[in-house]
Amino acid sequence: MVSFHGNGSRPEPAAVRFAAAPWSGAGWGVLAIAYRGYPGSTGTPTEEGLIADGLAAVAEAARRAPGAPILLHGHSLGAAVAVAVAERVPHLGLYLEAPFDSLPGIVRLAFPYAPTILLRDTWRSDARIARAGGPVLIVHGTADGVVPVKLGRRLATAAGASARFEAVAGDHVSVLGTRDRLAETLFGDRVRPGCPALAAATP
Repeated sequence: MVSFHGNGSRPEPAAVRFAAAPWSGAGWGVLAIAYRGYPGSTGTPTEEGLIADGLAAVAEAARRAPGAPILLHGHSLGAAVAVAVAERVPHLGLYLEAPFDSLPGIVRLAFPYAPTILLRDTWRSDARIARAGGPVLIVHGTADGVVPVKLGRRLATAAGASARFEAVAGDHVSVLGTRDRLAETLFGDRVRPGCPALAAATP
């Protein structure tokens, strides 16, 4: 698994989380990175820069575990990175927590008359996710005050029939990990020996 953290977070919590149950006992490994411009890295964050960091992370995971299927996980901004990466590389699926459909979508909710055309980065996950392919699990808190749950629902709709949407009680952060057992089963069953879902894995 390659995990991408949210805007106000860092990679260490995800590294700890995905190295524990239910993931560790099922044989998963995790690579969690710090993007450029965030603590633990250097440079300036931009949309294309963070996507490049994500692609580099997947390449490194593939180098460390040749031939292993890669599940892409992301929270909030990290979900947008995961979707953009999934559009460009083979992957097992997308596990997204508190994602948004696009940056203009967030801006319009907060400032309905703001000219979103002026945004430097747009993070159009809604346009990318259908092209990404593979199964998608989206988990969103019904009391999320940072990224309203309706934006997660919109992204699930954009993903199409391959997406499963789980609305859970919680806010932007408390939802983290609440559906890990479900996620491990959904994605793990696609690669476990003898499982019929193996044939559906993204090439």
